[in-house]
Amino acid sequence: MKDFYGKELEEGDKILFATGSGSSGARIREGIFLKGHASGYVTVRPTLSLSGKITRKMYLDERTGKWADPWNHVEAESHYAHKDTGARITPDQYSKHKDGGWSSELNPDYVPDSMRKHVPAVYKSYLREIELPGGWAVVLQDTRNIVKLG
Repeated sequence: MKDFYGKELEEGDKILFATGSGSSGARIREGIFLKGHASGYVTVRPTLSLSGKITRKMYLDERTGKWADPWNHVEAESHYAHKDTGARITPDQYSKHKDGGWSSELNPDYVPDSMRKHVPAVYKSYLREIELPGGWAVVLQDTRNIVKLG
């Protein structure tokens, strides 16, 4: 497989490529060439965008030494809490109107978005979060916008 200028691409090569199109415009990213497919598609791992370094989080189960899905090891679920009191917001406090918005009657227990704060999930203590360089691998359909660096 060759880049825009005809240079041969090999696994592990640093590349520049564009993503997105249309009214949002293209975004230039740096990445690592992983492999070319017979169909003409390529798989790359983004490592850098104009907004900064790209990373991904994975979780290691220290009991087994294997990668784990953190959502299978939750100690406390994520939720919203009242900014002033810290009390957990219940489902009936999300809607401005009674009956989940189906009624025209206002809900006296309603907590507006501006008074809510997100409380992230807490995972079991044996899970270790590891930040790895590069995003998740992506497949590019249009390979004409790849340029090999170096």
